[in-house]
Amino acid sequence: MASGKTPRPMRSSRRADGFQSRVVASRNPKLFSAVERDQRSFQPFPSEVVFENYIPHQFYIASLALRNKDRVPRLLNVILGNSPYFELISPSDEDYKVAPGTSSTYRILFRPDENKDYFEELIIITEREKFFVPIRAIGARASLDFPEQLNFSECPVRFSTQKTLLVRNVGKREACYSITTLR
Repeated sequence: MASGKTPRPMRSSRRADGFQSRVVASRNPKLFSAVERDQRSFQPFPSEVVFENYIPHQFYIASLALRNKDRVPRLLNVILGNSPYFELISPSDEDYKVAPGTSSTYRILFRPDENKDYFEELIIITEREKFFVPIRAIGARASLDFPEQLNFSECPVRFSTQKTLLVRNVGKREACYSITTLR
């Protein structure tokens, strides 16, 4: 042989239907799963997809990489529920095997209608497991700015005392508040 490699041994056998089959012996007979049964064979990165500081009616894209931690190729299927706000852009339209140690990258497209919270889950299905990766969109929040402490200094006993308090909403949503005191 010109390549200098030794050929792999081949076994030949006759099948019940009369056809001859050739089986190629594995180069590595110890090729088996390296991941324990109670662990995932794919590592998602990030473990949660989060969108923040978004503007309604704009497009936003985030990436999700799924790395095969096993020593064998694994079948991978990623499913996104029927959401009008999130869309999954996958590297392939069908299930496919991911080689050991490599990653498959998916993109999540987000189109918000308003500045509120959104939530969805990606379903990750392999030959041996099923798990979820959450997708969160954190909308605008109210943020109240007021003093942490009020000091009335000296006050007469059993006498009403008043103090003006400035409370500002520096956030982007409406806020309600109430203040109570102990006697």
